[in-house]
Amino acid sequence: MKDLIGFFGHGLFLMAILLFVLQGKRWKQYWPIPYLIAAIVIVLPVQNWLVIEFSRGYFSDLSVATILVCALAVVNHARPHTVKIGMPFHVFILALAVFLYPYTMGLSKNDPFVLGYATASYYPVFVAALIVIGLIAWFKDLKGIALFIGLSLLAQGLDVYGSGNLWLYLMDPIAVIISISAVVVFMLQQAWTHLMNVLEKKRANNVSEHA
Repeated sequence: MKDLIGFFGHGLFLMAILLFVLQGKRWKQYWPIPYLIAAIVIVLPVQNWLVIEFSRGYFSDLSVATILVCALAVVNHARPHTVKIGMPFHVFILALAVFLYPYTMGLSKNDPFVLGYATASYYPVFVAALIVIGLIAWFKDLKGIALFIGLSLLAQGLDVYGSGNLWLYLMDPIAVIISISAVVVFMLQQAWTHLMNVLEKKRANNVSEHA
């Protein structure tokens, strides 16, 4: 089971990257072709390893956050914007990263990574907090966050990867990089839209003044 889910995650990860490189959205009615190309590349041999085996060996098993984002990316390449994860999801991942990584790297004597172990004293509090956040997200129509938390808790409960730490199911550096990129792109798009609106208003004002 561990190997099956591990390879499944990396298959989605590689396919999402390859579809982005191949610009799968531009193939229109020929959209199955980039999927076929990506599927072939994923199982190509590299020396004694397949590409998918090399990916898993290099990056290890992927978190639920990364798998979820890659799965939606693969779906949306066939039908753009069919399913959206939402910007709040990426902000939530970054919030978790800010909580976890700085302290894990020695900025404090308290290591939040330990909270992910079922044997930790505050593990029930950590899980309860995630459940509350998930429920709030569900009722606030932030289904991406709710689904992410639910799948992460389920994966750890089933011991999918053989790892006892909940953090490894929640997120990894790849998920953080994806979320940073998504937030930066979103902010640039918002800034560009605002700039265009300002310029359009100025142009409209100039036209009305000279009319």
